[in-house]
Amino acid sequence: MQSSIFNVRVPLRDQSEVFLMNTLTDAQIIVPPSVVSLLDSLGPAEAGDGETLPQSRAGRPFDAEEREALATLSDLGFVVESRDADRRALDAYFDTIKNDASQLRLTVLTTMQFPPVTGTGRSPDEAHVEVSVDIDACR
Repeated sequence: MQSSIFNVRVPLRDQSEVFLMNTLTDAQIIVPPSVVSLLDSLGPAEAGDGETLPQSRAGRPFDAEEREALATLSDLGFVVESRDADRRALDAYFDTIKNDASQLRLTVLTTMQFPPVTGTGRSPDEAHVEVSVDIDACR
């Protein structure tokens, strides 16, 4: 077991806690430094390791609280079997998006800068985009 390659950590300002997000599972939690240390203690697994939850680190067995935390982190996708398992999960996610016609999925990326809105009489700060999608046409 190891930390997922899709984990993102953001230290919270003026706090010792860390915002932890998995960008693949979209799991988001705020954890104390001890959980971050626990994640860091998981050594890199070999490809296809297949190990379930590790039982120890640095020669010391995990206590019951640490094992429970690892099980929760694993359920949320923060701890994975191996790098290969992480990549297979990503491939499965993209395969679902590509081949599942039951849902319309789109991503809207926004920025703080707007191009000039010519001919509308509106300033860039007032600019907006209207999107109309004919769902039946997408099927």
